[in-house]
Amino acid sequence: MNPQSGFAVVKTRFIYVLISILVGILFSLSSSSLAFADNRISLAVNGQTIQCSQPPQIINGRTLVPLRDLDDALGAQTAWDANTQQVTVSNTVYNIAMTIGSTTLTVNGQAQTMDVAPVIIGGKTFLPARYVAEALGCQVTWDTTSQTVSISNSTIESNSSSQTTQNTATGQQATTPSSASNAQNVLSRNIQGMTVQDVKEGTGKAAENGDQVTVNYIGTLTDGTVFDSSFSRNQPFSFTIGAGQVIEGWDLGVAGMKVGGERKLVIPSSLGYGATGVGPIPPNATLDFTVDLLTIN
Repeated sequence: MNPQSGFAVVKTRFIYVLISILVGILFSLSSSSLAFADNRISLAVNGQTIQCSQPPQIINGRTLVPLRDLDDALGAQTAWDANTQQVTVSNTVYNIAMTIGSTTLTVNGQAQTMDVAPVIIGGKTFLPARYVAEALGCQVTWDTTSQTVSISNSTIESNSSSQTTQNTATGQQATTPSSASNAQNVLSRNIQGMTVQDVKEGTGKAAENGDQVTVNYIGTLTDGTVFDSSFSRNQPFSFTIGAGQVIEGWDLGVAGMKVGGERKLVIPSSLGYGATGVGPIPPNATLDFTVDLLTIN
């Protein structure tokens, strides 16, 4: 055996081993830069700082917080399926489903894509704070100076004032809805393809399935044509949420409202009167409603 060739073999193996070690170190450094705990980050809900059971995690620039801490702070209910590793988060209006390691977020049956997936770290489930909070109808802001994720579940109220009219026959007051131009900064979200905008939040409990509610409303087509209005009749309308007494868009869209609240609904035909239409509503029509919630029983 040539001594020099043997030396070459040993030298080559040494280089391979060295390269493997370097690759392992680089991979370790890369992984740690993608996910790390950050004790400087705070979570606040409606202005109140939440003490997390574990420090928030930063993954790909997104803040993830422990499941229980986030959902307790938002008043949501959670369920965990160990077999599928699926997390379900819900309140009276929204039902959210996520799977560990998956970037798909399902809100009321509608799939969305996140840029970061839920993870399990140290036996704790961590969820992307912004995606979960916004899916539950909350607002989320990030304060770079204080390193704080702030979540608010109060909606943005329009600065416009409402105009009231007196029903001389019954003595009831009806509040006419604000114009669309005055509702530019309302909180908007999507429910099964329907756009929901809270112009005014209202007070008290949120309406849910099984509640009988009384509302005032105005309905228009996308060209502005008014096809129905309880205001013009001075006669509020009552129905039971979830009982199939109204179009599906109303059952979905009125749920979650509070007394005194005003909500705008843009309802696709699939949640309205479909391909047939009815009366002044043509087939496949998108419907715009402004709804004021008067009572919940």
